[in-house]
Formats: sequence, C-alpha cells, structure tokens
Amino acid sequence: RHVMDRHPMLRTIHDLSGARPLQLVLKQKAPEFNVVDVRHLHEAAIQAALEQWQQQESSRPLEVSSSLWRLAIHVVNERSFIFGMFVHHALWDGWSLESFATELYATYGLLKKEGRVTQRRRPPSYNRFIALEQSAVSSEEHRKYWRRKLEGATVPWWTGREKSASTYLACDVSQPTIDRLAELARTLGVQEKSVWCSVYLVLLSLLSGTREALGTVITQGRPEIPDGDKIIGVFLNALPTRVQVSGRRWADLITATDRELREQHAVRNYPLTEVQNLTGLDFSAAMFGYVNFHVYYEGIDREGTREEWIPNKVAGWNDTNYLLNFIVH
Repeated sequence: RHVMDRHPMLRTIHDLSGARPLQLVLKQKAPEFNVVDVRHLHEAAIQAALEQWQQQESSRPLEVSSSLWRLAIHVVNERSFIFGMFVHHALWDGWSLESFATELYATYGLLKKEGRVTQRRRPPSYNRFIALEQSAVSSEEHRKYWRRKLEGATVPWWTGREKSASTYLACDVSQPTIDRLAELARTLGVQEKSVWCSVYLVLLSLLSGTREALGTVITQGRPEIPDGDKIIGVFLNALPTRVQVSGRRWADLITATDRELREQHAVRNYPLTEVQNLTGLDFSAAMFGYVNFHVYYEGIDREGTREEWIPNKVAGWNDTNYLLNFIVH
C-alpha cells in the first residue's frame, strides 16, 4: 500500500466504454493479491504448482476496467516465498517493472528490519511524458521526418500473417564474446546497442530477401528530469529503422545503424501508431529490443547493498503481437 500510494500508475484502470479511451487514476485501490501455501509440498510438486499458476494466469485476461496487474505469493517455507506478477504492458515497461520490484523489495526489507518506512518525496507525474508525446504528435517537423524516412519503403513479406504460436530460442553469448563486442563498440565510437541492432537488421535482410532492412527498434521516451528514472509507466515506443545492408562491411553497417538510432532520438516520442497512420505501413513483422536494467535492486534510493535486496529470479514469460522478436539481454 505504501508503494501504491507513491505511484498513481499502480492505481490506474482503463475506461474503454466511451468514444475516446480514458486512463483513470483512482484515489485508492486494493491490489489483487493471492497467497498460496505450498509448504506441505515437495520440490517437484511446488514446481508443478507454479507452472499451473502460470498457465492459469496466461489464460485469464486482465480486465482493464478494474485492474492492470495481479499478484501471487507462493509460501515455500518459513523463510522463503515466491513472488509472482501478471502485468498488462499498458501499465508499465520493463524498466518500470524492475524499478517497482526494487522499491517493493526494499520497502519489505525496511519493514522487516525497522517496522516502518519513512515517507519519501513522490516521483514526478507521468503526465510529464504525456505532454512530450502530445507535443510530438502535433509537430509538423516530426511528420515530415517520418514521411521522408519511409518514402518508398517495403515491409518484410511475412507482415500481416496470422500468429498461431510462439517459439522461444535462447542463444547464450560467452563473456569473452561480450567483451569483444563491447571493445568493438568503443573502437567504432558507437553504443553497444548499435552492434546488436546491426545483427538484427542483417537477419531481417536475409529473411526478407532484400538489400535493405526495415524493422522496428524499441526505444524509450522517459522524461530526462530529476527522479525521472523512478516514474512508473509505459515510456516505450517502437520506431521503424531502415538501413541499407547489402554491400556493406560490418564496421560500416554498425556505424550507419548507430547514426540512424541517434538521429531518431529527437523524434522518439512520435507514437508508432501515428507513423503507421501517416505511411499506411504495418510494422508488426519484426521488433528489436536491447535490455540493460542496471536499476536492479539498488534499494529505494540506493540504500544498503545489492546483496541485501536482490531476490532470486525463478522464471517469467511474455507474449507480443510482433511476429519476430530479437531481444538482447
């Protein structure tokens, strides 16, 4: 309740009944909270209970008019429990989820240790981001940019195909390879994200059989203000990225990709839906995401040490409308 009081997004519901969808923030809201006692079960049965909970949650949609998230606590023994969440992506993005988890676990730790939590200054309002997005939507310069950037563009051949199932393919990268890629980025003077994004674009070019690649790249428009990193909400956007791939050396491709990503920074708040309406193109074929959540468990305001607050992550799952997802963690 302390965390919910600090963050309006945790008290948010959506009203879709009118001509215009509305986001409503309630003054007070009780969390959907379920406690499951599995202390009497052996390890294999506990795992089966967790898998059953996951299946039940994924088959039971969230009713956005009443709640955008649900919680479950599986009590394993007297000293440990498993904390589970089922979250609608319209509520928050990955950074916000980890920021929430950080604050929640730190608050829990303080309550156990001291029995109370000192009232803290609330983070800035989410309306700061809404203002940035509305400003972008009304900007003729933004519209001109996307018309010019996507003129004559062709989307991958599988765009619009019906999605019947999802398959997850994990590819572990060794630490020496990660170190070499980081060194390559430093040598070229680019961000590491651009190196991995170039791999994604080459894959798109190969799969689509085209000399250039066109796919969306996840970016974020979180306000760059004091304590902006502590705001809970959705700040993500998926921007179409178009790069000539064929005939380029890797170094040249990575540099070109980095140039595109840096150029997009100025127009990152123009929503993908507006880009699609503007161009008539469907960008649901492929998506690239680069995830580096250094926010992980640093306490409420970096109090204490990482070891004091960090839990052991058990598992997670997600689903999306994109037909091909290339995610780098």
